[in-house]
Amino acid sequence: MTIRNSYVFLYKDKKESREISESYIMINSPQFSEMFRKSFLEVNVKVKNMFKSCGDFKLNYKKQIRKIKFEYYCVQKNYYLDIFFDCKAEKSGIEIMNIINNIINDENNKFSKQYIPIISYDSVSEYYCNQLYPLFNIFERKLREILINIYTLQFESKYFENENLKNDINYMKMQSNQLANEYARKDSDSYIKYMFYNLTYEQVEKILFDEYVSDSEKATVEKFLLDNENLLNLDENEIRQNFEIAKRKCDWDRYFRNKKIINFKEDLSILHKNRNNVAHFKLINTENYNKCIKIIKKVNKKLDNAIEITKQKDFTSKNFEMMRESSNNFNKLLNIILECQKSIYDNLEEYFDFKNL
Repeated sequence: MTIRNSYVFLYKDKKESREISESYIMINSPQFSEMFRKSFLEVNVKVKNMFKSCGDFKLNYKKQIRKIKFEYYCVQKNYYLDIFFDCKAEKSGIEIMNIINNIINDENNKFSKQYIPIISYDSVSEYYCNQLYPLFNIFERKLREILINIYTLQFESKYFENENLKNDINYMKMQSNQLANEYARKDSDSYIKYMFYNLTYEQVEKILFDEYVSDSEKATVEKFLLDNENLLNLDENEIRQNFEIAKRKCDWDRYFRNKKIINFKEDLSILHKNRNNVAHFKLINTENYNKCIKIIKKVNKKLDNAIEITKQKDFTSKNFEMMRESSNNFNKLLNIILECQKSIYDNLEEYFDFKNL
């Protein structure tokens, strides 16, 4: 297979006389080929015509000499360069192209005194995007799954009324309705079905990590204060535990801390930046790729574990909570029945006692 990288070398405009400037127009300047020779090994340049040159050069890759082909066009004072490498293994070809990118974009490269090098087509970034895109696909779907599971578990159909989304709720409802029209059909529950499909990374970070005191937490503390007007009569630890409830905290600490996903905030920030580069097919270098793929593989595995923990632990816990509530309600009902029964018996006793007088 052949891998190609393309570049544009823009001539740096300088204050110079018209005569000197004219000498660069429509001429395949030997200066550019000289810079090329100083940048690579054993450069062989063949002038095809006054506007086009081609050739090859050598590159040392893993203690082996590789032959690289190129051609460039001179357009006025600027140069348009294509570099080609024929390889059997795509990964090794990409590594070689990355070396060439680094040479051309190095801080001390031979071209920058006279030209501004621009990568117009980057096979290195293309390869890295192709490797990362499926992993981001999995990551965003698993993240959405854990968010939906946790928030519906806590708030059921009211999950979208998150404290941190109050300012965005109308916009997100509109986006959800639009998605419903595109995906299936719009109905009165569209915003409930598709709310989490419209979250941006910024909104996910906001939901998970912005700190606040929830309405239920405020109500719990207010009830504690009403039930205990004189706090001096209470144990210090009891007071501290109840006031700890009113401490500002984020949803990550409320609902996700026990899911064993370490450093998720930092990882999400790194993935956010790289995700935009992948989604919009921007430049990605080897260093960023290696860092990103390591993190996203780790996080995807952690999300799998978190989803499983939620199913095995949180679902069960929620069901037991419901059973306890049902049991408590049954006991309350039984007590009411017993009280009513006792009252009936008491009334009957009084009646028969009265009849026997």
